[in-house]
Amino acid sequence: MQNERQRRRCTTDTTIIPTLFLKKQIDAEWVPDPWDARLVNEVGRKVLLDERTLWPPDGKFVTASIPARTDYLQQNPDLIKKLVAAKVNESYG
Repeated sequence: MQNERQRRRCTTDTTIIPTLFLKKQIDAEWVPDPWDARLVNEVGRKVLLDERTLWPPDGKFVTASIPARTDYLQQNPDLIKKLVAAKVNESYG
């Protein structure tokens, strides 16, 4: 078998995954948001599987949450809107 690479599943620190890709030490990964978006945007990786197709109903599931106190939300609505918009833009462009 020509050029067959070893296939194995491993666990690693998500902060080093971009470096592992750049060094060609890994070929694929399954990571949560925001790492998936960072790998696409910063390292040029392609999405192999959009996990939304695996989650009923309609592919809706939480990949990241932004917790905040109710009083902070009420006192800073414009800031919260900007924070959420930035997060959506980072993740989905």
